Amino acid sequence: MVYFVMLPIGDYIYLRRLEKGMSQTELAAKSRMPQSNLSTIEKGKRDITVSTLRKIAAALDAHPRDFFEDWKPDKIELSRSKIEHLAKIVSGKAKSIKPAETELTDHLKNMIPRRGRKYVKDINRSWLELRKRLSSSEIGSICERSDEYRRRNP
Repeated sequence: MVYFVMLPIGDYIYLRRLEKGMSQTELAAKSRMPQSNLSTIEKGKRDITVSTLRKIAAALDAHPRDFFEDWKPDKIELSRSKIEHLAKIVSGKAKSIKPAETELTDHLKNMIPRRGRKYVKDINRSWLELRKRLSSSEIGSICERSDEYRRRNP
C-alpha cells in the first residue's frame, strides 16, 4: 500500500502558508493576487504560472525551487526498533506508550488510510508536523509496519 506521493504544488503552498501562520487573505495580499485565485491554486483546481509561483514564493520568504524539493526536517534519527515500536503504537498493539510519543503517534494515526477519513487539511497538517521531525521514508515505514500489524492481528 502506498501512503505518500509527491504533493501537488497547491498542497506545498498551503503547507508553507500554514507553517508561516498566514491566512489565505494575508498571503494573497502579500502576493498581490486575488484570494480566490490563491484558493483555487491551493485546491489544485488552477494551474500556476512561473510568475505567480515567484510571487507566492517571495511572499512566503521562499525560493520557487523550495516547492519542488523534499523538505529537510529537523530530523530525529529512528532506529529499526524505534520504528517497530511506533508502528505497534499506531496499530494499537503496543502495551506502553511514553508521553513524548503521544503527539507523534497521533499524527501518524491521522496518516493511515481508513474509513471515515478526516479532512484532507487535517491530514496535511499532520504531514507537516511529522515532516518537521521525520523523513518521508520513515513516515512511510511506520505506516506500512502498523498496517502489517493490523492485518496480522485484527
